[in-house]
Amino acid sequence: MSAAAQAAPATASKPTDTRQAASTTPAAELSWDELATRAPHMSATMRSYLEQLAVSSRPSTVAAASLALRHLAAHLTETDPTCRTVAAIERRHVESYKLAWPPGRANATTTR
Repeated sequence: MSAAAQAAPATASKPTDTRQAASTTPAAELSWDELATRAPHMSATMRSYLEQLAVSSRPSTVAAASLALRHLAAHLTETDPTCRTVAAIERRHVESYKLAWPPGRANATTTR
């Protein structure tokens, strides 16, 4: 969290109902160790998945999945303090993440 965000009053920086709030600001990139401090069960589940993925995937695939999962976990733990396990992830969490990551693509349109 930035120094400015930490200095701001809690009522101004946090929505009153985290279930309804959808952040469109991407969370900071965090390491697995930082995520394990925030959400140990979520981090352990995601890292276990990456270990299984590594059995049959290329290292670049595992690295990309690791980055995406770290972004997701950082977003979840920043935007919803009650979401600390993979089992707690709901549709609203995924929708919020899709709006935030990757930055700049949320409103992009595709043409064929």
